[in-house]
Amino acid sequence: MDWKNIITRAVLTFLQAGLAVLVVTGVENVDSLEALKPAGIAAVAALLSFVYNVVNQMVKKEGV
Repeated sequence: MDWKNIITRAVLTFLQAGLAVLVVTGVENVDSLEALKPAGIAAVAALLSFVYNVVNQMVKKEGV
């Protein structure tokens, strides 16, 4: 399994999702709790990306 590729994709997804949510929501005060919402959304997107890529690699390995 290509862990480096899977982790790289998850990190990039986290950064892209976080940036996208920050741009759309326009959080001005980064010190507030409102700034944690984009990080949470980005973390969920990164986790889904990680799980998807792990499952995808497992399926390819099994040839299903």
